[in-house]
Amino acid sequence: MCVVCAGKDNANVVIKMYESIRRQNYTNFRIVQIDDNSNDDTIKVVTKYLNENPYMKKRTTFVHQMYQRTALYNRHYGNMEHCP
Repeated sequence: MCVVCAGKDNANVVIKMYESIRRQNYTNFRIVQIDDNSNDDTIKVVTKYLNENPYMKKRTTFVHQMYQRTALYNRHYGNMEHCP
């Protein structure tokens, strides 16, 4: 299963999202986290969390868009480019 999460300026909730996915009983998953050119600390928060959690790091692809896109574009991009 591939979970595509697209967002912008989500530093205050992104860890809750990761922890919610991690607590699931299903273990065959992949996360594609697409940051839509955030202006807050989302990149730092996600990078720190993934570096401290190797289990989640090996299951996550983190993509930082340099230019703001739409949520629909980012979800489509995540599915087409990063999900098998």
